[in-house]
Amino acid sequence: MTTGSMPRLPGKLHFVPRTRRGCWGPPQCLMIAYLESLDDEWTGHYDLAQRNCVHFSDWVARRLHLAALPDDLVGQAAEVMQTPVARLVLGTLHMVERLRGHATRL
Repeated sequence: MTTGSMPRLPGKLHFVPRTRRGCWGPPQCLMIAYLESLDDEWTGHYDLAQRNCVHFSDWVARRLHLAALPDDLVGQAAEVMQTPVARLVLGTLHMVERLRGHATRL
């Protein structure tokens, strides 16, 4: 079994039910311009528990006036990060980042 991010066709994830976020009608070029305008709001800062890809997806859906992602999904990473194993792993990741000279927050 593989882990991590992998491409999947819509509706083909077996463990996540498909939910419709809604429809947005402007042309693709407007969507690309909109996404490029996100630079100010979504910089390179990444926080595994509070500012991850799920938070980004929820933010985009809300900005496009589509249905927000379910709260339990959006809060899942923060909940997992409270477990003892996750805190141990996160502490190790922070130490590695400090040793490498990066001040990023994981």
